[in-house]
Amino acid sequence: MKTLKPKNKILSLLLLCSLGSSIALGQVSEPTTPLKTQKYNGYGLPNTKYKKIKVDLTKKKSAAQTTTTTASPSIEATPVKLVPKSSMQPDNTTINTSTTAATDKKPTPLVSFNFSYDFSYNAQMQEQADHTRGEYLLHEFTPQLKIGAYTLIGDFFYYDDIKSPSANEWFDSALVAKRNAWDLGKYFTLGPAIIVGLPLSKASREDGGIKSVIGPTLTLGLNTKNIGIEQLTLNYYIRYAKYSTEFTTKPNGDPSADYLIRQRVNIGWQFTDKFSFKGRFEYNSGYSNQGVVKNSYVHFQNFGYQITDMIGVYIAHSTGGSVFTISENAAGDVLFENDLKFYDPKASEVAVGMNLSF
Repeated sequence: MKTLKPKNKILSLLLLCSLGSSIALGQVSEPTTPLKTQKYNGYGLPNTKYKKIKVDLTKKKSAAQTTTTTASPSIEATPVKLVPKSSMQPDNTTINTSTTAATDKKPTPLVSFNFSYDFSYNAQMQEQADHTRGEYLLHEFTPQLKIGAYTLIGDFFYYDDIKSPSANEWFDSALVAKRNAWDLGKYFTLGPAIIVGLPLSKASREDGGIKSVIGPTLTLGLNTKNIGIEQLTLNYYIRYAKYSTEFTTKPNGDPSADYLIRQRVNIGWQFTDKFSFKGRFEYNSGYSNQGVVKNSYVHFQNFGYQITDMIGVYIAHSTGGSVFTISENAAGDVLFENDLKFYDPKASEVAVGMNLSF
């Protein structure tokens, strides 16, 4: 049996997806700015209890185990399911490349504290073949302490299943330390951060055996003010996350996680002081301790309206899943087919929510 690998079209597809379906995240590094991004936790575990249906021949074809690309539902993997969200996880707090704050003549305090709370209703966009539709509420709590150029952030998620209260739980969360972005000449900025993942969910603690997750991030941003397009936000984000696990093989027989590389392209547009559009394309590569690579993607679109300085509302759409599907032809060849989609009846979700900032 021979294995037919995918053609090298993934880079062009990623560029198309990142520009066409992920318009994102303008001026959103501070928790006082609502309407930030998608409602999955950003640390690997999708904030949902239902998963996208996918073809997985790895249980049947041992020869294909070293090339499988389907995502697993734990903090180590890249998200298969997601929902848009308004307030951004610390995983995203280094993306602000705007310099508009420099025009504010008010003195900036050396030490400041603020807190944001995000509440959203999330649902699958389409009823499934078994006449079910996933629905849940998601609560996010984000305290933030700023000391000069440095910021310490906590980001905590609580999942509230509307139809099955017994499934309620805390989701994977994080602690983040970040620094204000450096100017790289006139047109670019570079923002660093360190993220410590907190594996609070059952899928990460028990199923994945995750004890800790830690790693750096860098965000390269375009200083759009200096090119005369201040309404635009455009940046590239990359994160490396190293896992510490209790065992080398999970209870289901899959190898445990080793590390994750996450890449994002964020593009956004501020129509008015109150109305904005933000989105993202994200590409994740999760590596196991046996060298197995699992690739997945996420994209979202978010329309937000800022009612007051403290209150914002939004509506958003998101889709995500495995980058490839695995199938088998009549000759017994294992085939990898590109599965990047703008809309997926099994994976697409919609969210409406509100963000409060104090």
